[in-house]
Amino acid sequence: MRELFQKRKQVFRNQCLKYSRYVFNDHFVLFLLVFTGFLAVQYSQLLRNLPSNHLPIILALAVLLILLLPLGRIATYMEKPDSLFLLVKEEELNSYLQEQMRSSYRLWALLQTVALLLLAPLLLVLGMPLWGWFILVFLMLLAKWFIFLQKSQKFYQGARVNWGYLIAYEERRKQMILRFFALFTNVKGISNSVKR
Repeated sequence: MRELFQKRKQVFRNQCLKYSRYVFNDHFVLFLLVFTGFLAVQYSQLLRNLPSNHLPIILALAVLLILLLPLGRIATYMEKPDSLFLLVKEEELNSYLQEQMRSSYRLWALLQTVALLLLAPLLLVLGMPLWGWFILVFLMLLAKWFIFLQKSQKFYQGARVNWGYLIAYEERRKQMILRFFALFTNVKGISNSVKR
């Protein structure tokens, strides 16, 4: 079963890599470099000339930290036929889902820590001690772990796997990624859902 999901993961990653060539073309990469340089200069100017009223900056940082927490989805690579063909392997599927939850958590926790590392100079200039930053990182990682646990609990209905929710969740996750690529090029596999 692990080989099956590994193959699906590889197929989807190859699809994303194929489309990413159209997204990160020469012009867009050049724009990103210039834009990153502009942001770095503005950030260094803010650190040198911090306004006397720190309240707006502290509020903006608090909102940013709150927005960082729910970011991230658990990649399961489930498909519609699995609800029939993998029904007999539900025990094995439970361990796979737990493994995927931990794997997705590690990825998003790393990205969150990188974001906090970029914000560290500003937090230190605002008066936060270095040990306070480490405590903040630890608390944010802990909160993210509980959020991911809560997300993974929705995959189950009592002691059994909630197949309908699990498959719909993975379909939404893939569609979000493919819709991003669709902004730049024609993408296969995008489905439109109509809501009443």
